[in-house]
Amino acid sequence: MSKFKKTSKVHFRNILPTTFENKALGYHKFGWNDNLPLEIIDIINNSGTAKKAAKKYAEYIESDGFVSEQASFFKVNEKETADKLLSKSALSFAYMDCAVFHISRLGNGRVGKVTLMPFQKIRKSLDGNWMYNPTIGLEKLDKNAWIKLQDFQGEVASFEAMTKNITDFNSNGEIYYVFDGNPFDSDVYAIPDFLASIEDVKTSSELSKMDYEAVLNGFNLGGVMTFFGVDDNEKGEDGLTDRQRIEGEMVQFTGMKKNKDGLTSRFAVLVNFAEMAEQAPIFSGNDPKPILEASNSKRDIIERAVCRLWGVHPVLLGYAEAAVLGNDNAIKQAMAMLRQTVNPVQRLITQAFKNMFGGQIDWTVSEFGITKEIVK
Repeated sequence: MSKFKKTSKVHFRNILPTTFENKALGYHKFGWNDNLPLEIIDIINNSGTAKKAAKKYAEYIESDGFVSEQASFFKVNEKETADKLLSKSALSFAYMDCAVFHISRLGNGRVGKVTLMPFQKIRKSLDGNWMYNPTIGLEKLDKNAWIKLQDFQGEVASFEAMTKNITDFNSNGEIYYVFDGNPFDSDVYAIPDFLASIEDVKTSSELSKMDYEAVLNGFNLGGVMTFFGVDDNEKGEDGLTDRQRIEGEMVQFTGMKKNKDGLTSRFAVLVNFAEMAEQAPIFSGNDPKPILEASNSKRDIIERAVCRLWGVHPVLLGYAEAAVLGNDNAIKQAMAMLRQTVNPVQRLITQAFKNMFGGQIDWTVSEFGITKEIVK
């Protein structure tokens, strides 16, 4: 009787929205490996559809900027207007459902300068303030590069709060972490709704890579390799049995081992050398037709599903028949739905700007596709 190893399902460790306290580090870890934001950025950027959907979502948040001309051209720092900061904040919300602002104060306690911070480099300290590490996401993380910042003190900071920023935070300023938190996800960090179906985004990315690899390998889509005379008991000098050694070599042909470009050798051809014909393995190739047909049919379903994770109707990204694309009502309805989807985020941003700069200026954000009347 021939020996074969039962194929088992590959188990991934879930990217859980864990925000547990780590007393040794002094902050709340973000995800089981403290890399959840980086994981999300990487997953979105590896799916063309997810990236386009996120940008479309951000486009509708930003719309035509603030309704008020005074708000639009208000200088939030030396180089940027409020409209520019709104644009950056919209993309941050599209990726992570949050915007993180760095606040510098004037001598009278009012907000003097605001810049958008990279959310992936921010962590909440256990004392309720914030920590920033500029080396997060770089080739090597410097564990000694953490900078502590004060939590946002409101429109006008008290003299005591400003003094504390100097003595306890080395005048590093404040962090205003804007998100719609809730205890069912996390009341510490933003947890995007699309994270619940992040596998769809991963699938979108893998389908593209699979098709690319199939083309590179001339549509030779793998198969079954049978080895004869494999010793499953005696270990060699490397401490491995013949079977373990072969299985290790074969991992690269399963699609699980990726190179620096994110590609695998799942459709590659294995070259094997044997001293005798009896030692040569037998390879039975797969019929590429059903694999390619399944890929094509699944792709359309997955890409549409990815669009909807951001509340973007597929018609707005070109996933629709010609008849639908020519239907003005269908497009208008899709636009109206996305306007409604981003409205809570726009209101959150409006409130954030009001909290930072006061209510003397109208910080209302315009609606996409609707001509605004300039309020001077």
